[in-house]
Amino acid sequence: MKQNEISHLKQYIFFLLLSGLGGGFFGLVIPKYSDPEYSIALSFCIGFLIGFCICVLAILFDNKFKIIIRKYKMPLLLELSIRTLYYALIIPAVFYSIFYIFRLQEEISTLLFPVMIYSLGASFFINMLAIIINLIGPPDFLRLISGRYSRPFEEERIFMFIDIKGSTALAENLGNLKFHSFLNDFIFFITPSILECKGEIYKYIGDEIIVSWNTKNALKHLNCLRIFFLIVNSIQDKKSYFETEYGTVPEFRAGIHIGKVIVGEMGDIKKEIAYLGDVVNTTARIISVASERSLPLLGSKDIVNFVSNNKLKTDYLFTEIKEVILRGKSNQSAVYQITENIM
Repeated sequence: MKQNEISHLKQYIFFLLLSGLGGGFFGLVIPKYSDPEYSIALSFCIGFLIGFCICVLAILFDNKFKIIIRKYKMPLLLELSIRTLYYALIIPAVFYSIFYIFRLQEEISTLLFPVMIYSLGASFFINMLAIIINLIGPPDFLRLISGRYSRPFEEERIFMFIDIKGSTALAENLGNLKFHSFLNDFIFFITPSILECKGEIYKYIGDEIIVSWNTKNALKHLNCLRIFFLIVNSIQDKKSYFETEYGTVPEFRAGIHIGKVIVGEMGDIKKEIAYLGDVVNTTARIISVASERSLPLLGSKDIVNFVSNNKLKTDYLFTEIKEVILRGKSNQSAVYQITENIM
């Protein structure tokens, strides 16, 4: 089983247990059953089963619905309406089925209408929240509501810029609309690799994707380097798709650097978590060198030093590129080509 599949499985188990426990505690507040044989423990079990079944149906629906949304470019309002209607229907249906199995016909008539009203309101709120989180990004959403970055502070982070090779020529050949679809497909197919390597998508700038890590997640399994080669494999797996749809396969390069940044909330009517510092600018200049010299992955001396004590460093080769002066710098900078060490 692949690492991303294991990660998804863990998430599913977490949500199933969370939904089951939530349903179990809800079961404790259901009015006392007419039959005295139904104890508190059984009430909890009935609630747990209701929550668990709802979550199973939600996961199955979400996996299929994501494909439909992507295929038909579904507007957010229509997506929200369909999701709300689906959940508003399955929640009462699960309640009715479980209550019927446990022969709680009297409670069905009492609770069915309130449950339907609750389901409609709750499903609208939850799905609206899910869409907002998806637009902002889960990590930034949590940071914004927690106020973690309301006061700027300094932290060390790793940044990787991923850039599509020959994007200007591609846009001219494909046309702007087709190129947008091409770029969107590229991002869609590499996202599982980014998530597997604990990366956070910071920004999309034109045809560039900026991925960021804290030092802990970057160093674990050398995620900050492993990600590039996972992406290479992901695109290779989709080679036939790209050739069929666009007549070409994406080629890309990346630059990576580590350093201190000031991080905090920016903006008023549109807020975001912003990273400010020379490390971001330097990473952009490193990828410019990769573009000029047609090298797939370049890293700074700082990133090489960062991974030097990791036991997995032998999985990679670091070859210094001579006579590199990064734009805006007066002196030569140590920049390294990073490749896999295939033995």
